[in-house]
Amino acid sequence: MGGTSAVLVGWRATTVDVDLVMRPESDAMLRAIPALYDFTAQALAKIERGHARDVADVRAMVERGLISSTEMRRQYELVEPQLHRYPAIDPPSFRRALDALFPP
Repeated sequence: MGGTSAVLVGWRATTVDVDLVMRPESDAMLRAIPALYDFTAQALAKIERGHARDVADVRAMVERGLISSTEMRRQYELVEPQLHRYPAIDPPSFRRALDALFPP
């Protein structure tokens, strides 16, 4: 949903992929989708991934007031104890990336 939300909120003109396809389309579902965006969760995923475009997206979210340092840290603290379930994620690296964007 990251690319779609970036277009929806306006810090990007386009997205490079298709995030959701429904057949048949449901007007009620399409109207409900904007309420599903969780910018803090998206930002954490982008921070963990660490691509330059992801970091730029996180900065855009901060500039637009969509996320805050306090909430980012709070949410990270909630998920950090469960990161062992995802072997591809290195918690110390994730924490360093978070600290680089949101200094303690």
